[in-house]
Amino acid sequence: GASAQIATASQAQSMPPNLAPQVQKLADLLSDRFAQAYPEATMVQTIPLGAGENIMLVVLTVEGFSGGNNYTQYLAVFKPEAGEKQATHYQLIDTLPVAGKSWRTIEHLQAHAYRHPKTGDLDLDITAQRVPAGDTSNAQTTTIHLLLHNGRLFEKSAASPARTKN
Repeated sequence: GASAQIATASQAQSMPPNLAPQVQKLADLLSDRFAQAYPEATMVQTIPLGAGENIMLVVLTVEGFSGGNNYTQYLAVFKPEAGEKQATHYQLIDTLPVAGKSWRTIEHLQAHAYRHPKTGDLDLDITAQRVPAGDTSNAQTTTIHLLLHNGRLFEKSAASPARTKN
């Protein structure tokens, strides 16, 4: 029978060369006229799904919305595919804001993944620091619970608004 897979990152991963331009394009699309990507804060993790299949998780930070001192962290899920001349192409599956100023922050991307054997859905748990009422001195460790279902990311936590299924 099919068994569930659990994946964990052991250490920080570097950005694959062909993925960097995709992440920059995504950051540009998520920005307003003032905001810009903060590449030094980008985190990457490969999640093995079995049978030689992987997905790439990327946490990218966009800062300076409306010219202010604020930022949003987005989780983007990419699927690596063999391209022409063995160059890997990264197809964007979905993206979702997962953290930001006065909300919570992801300091190290070490997602844990569980694939449901029957549905193929993927549960992703990411450790973050929750910042109560903007008080960074009282940040508390929390877990962001996400579901990748039919190519869409949903937050399963009741603590924040989740996407509606459509």
